[in-house]
Amino acid sequence: MATPGTRFIYVYLHGIMSGPHSRKGTVLSEYFRQHGKHLYQPNLNSPDAAPLCISAALEYLHSFLAEKANQQQSSSRTSGDVIAASADAGGDVRYRLIGSSFGGYLAARYAQQHGTRVDSLVLFCPGFRLIECLRVVFGKQQWTAAQNGQYKMTTKMRPEGADVSPSGSYEVAFPYSLVEDYEQHGHPDLPVVRCPTRIIHGSGDRVIPVQNSYDFVSCHAGKDGTCNPVQLKVVDDDHNLVSPATLARIRATLDDAWQIENRGDKGFRTR
Repeated sequence: MATPGTRFIYVYLHGIMSGPHSRKGTVLSEYFRQHGKHLYQPNLNSPDAAPLCISAALEYLHSFLAEKANQQQSSSRTSGDVIAASADAGGDVRYRLIGSSFGGYLAARYAQQHGTRVDSLVLFCPGFRLIECLRVVFGKQQWTAAQNGQYKMTTKMRPEGADVSPSGSYEVAFPYSLVEDYEQHGHPDLPVVRCPTRIIHGSGDRVIPVQNSYDFVSCHAGKDGTCNPVQLKVVDDDHNLVSPATLARIRATLDDAWQIENRGDKGFRTR
């Protein structure tokens, strides 16, 4: 639980074949900026996280958060505040993570591993049961091609060294390293988290079925009838969640959870 004087680091984690400056990332960054807060948006496609996989992304995220916590510590010394020096240290810097699709799974997995540092989560169509879902979306023939590094996906992110595409789109091989790492390290399909979590999921999501988010909520129900503060809102949208109505819902959810618009960091509200 956040204590008086706690400072928060806000981070947005994007999806596979996406990036920090996707439409949703841009909308969120502007929303935070308008209300006097900074939203960090690490690029999970960076060489530091290559080859793309859960384990490498978790290490990259941990280092990224430690760096930002150190920066908080340095800046706070001039004001007399005491801020945690690293992602592992105790203290009054906590992380508020926003994740979309792959980034949603990554945020939940990070919270599972570093629960004392994560204040709360807001997830959009989180990639629970990620590999199982990708197998279904790809189909047998395309999945075999992906195993051989021959399945191409379209992305708006320009690969390092590639010429600028007039269409703004690029074809890149699906990173099968993601699958190999997932299976080798036994990353759970449904991470168990201890922090307050809100999920927005599209009823028409054909990539990550909304049932997976329902199952995530169910697995956090206590045997005594109590339930960890995990809330799910299903909206009339697809996996991208970029319709005007959904973006408005996202902004309202962030404000209700973290009081973005009145600049009050008073913790996660469950009602």
